Amino acid sequence: MVTPRARFGWWLLAFGISVRLKTALASSFPDSLKRVAVAFHGQYMRKEELFHAHSEGCSVYFNDAQNISNALVGPLLGSGVDVLTFFHTMHHCPKTDQKLVDMLRPVSWSFSDCKLPRIIDSYLRVLDLVLAHDSRIDALVLSRFDVRYRESIGQIKIDWDKTNLAFPDGPAYWAKENKVSDLFHVLPAKHFKAFRAALDISTGKSRSAGHWIYRPLVKMVGKSEVRFIDPKGRRSNVDQFDPDPPFLFIDRSCKGYEIACVNRTAQARCAVSSKGRSRAPQRHKNRRKPGG
Repeated sequence: MVTPRARFGWWLLAFGISVRLKTALASSFPDSLKRVAVAFHGQYMRKEELFHAHSEGCSVYFNDAQNISNALVGPLLGSGVDVLTFFHTMHHCPKTDQKLVDMLRPVSWSFSDCKLPRIIDSYLRVLDLVLAHDSRIDALVLSRFDVRYRESIGQIKIDWDKTNLAFPDGPAYWAKENKVSDLFHVLPAKHFKAFRAALDISTGKSRSAGHWIYRPLVKMVGKSEVRFIDPKGRRSNVDQFDPDPPFLFIDRSCKGYEIACVNRTAQARCAVSSKGRSRAPQRHKNRRKPGG
């Protein structure tokens, strides 16, 4: 039988961690944590104008893959935790789409042809893949493709029995709206459905991003069940040049960006579509061991 760990394509990279680091991290996770889903959402390859910086920025997952592997996946695998990957994203080019699947080796994934109406819709789609999976999952790590980590998941202050949000927004926005960062979430299985429901209703009729999940989530699971990894208020669009950096940042570099394939038929369809089309979710039933 092929184990979830064998199905995970990063484990060869992750096992580059030294025995000393594995031993040190073994006590970082509770004994009850046996299997973790690492789920990605959003666009893995894009270039756009950054309204807050008045400059161009990119998301290129392949620039950040090694950091993500070392920070999130390696410590979990090194501590004996099984890891399953999931993702939802938008098609870019056949070549890069296939490279993404080959690198992540997900157990379930989905590509959309069009950009979805709301930013949170990609979160919801990958959450649905996790909820539909047929094996027990103890916790979920929800991340973007373009976030880098300054600390490993064993060092990040996570309570695995509660929903962990990265940090509140700046003091003014937190006081007025309870606005929070939408860059990183860790939650236990008992909160999966409530988290999805809260995220779905958090945007109301006029918003798109997941910054307003706090109030509906607290209403559903209780205030004591939701916590911040970093309690200091700060903007969500934090980058590597932030003078007071938190445990993560968004990588906006355009190194390795590949121009999207031009499919005028698809562009025309997306221009008139308000729903965004997705192919049916795909699954790996059996995966050969990496390098096998």
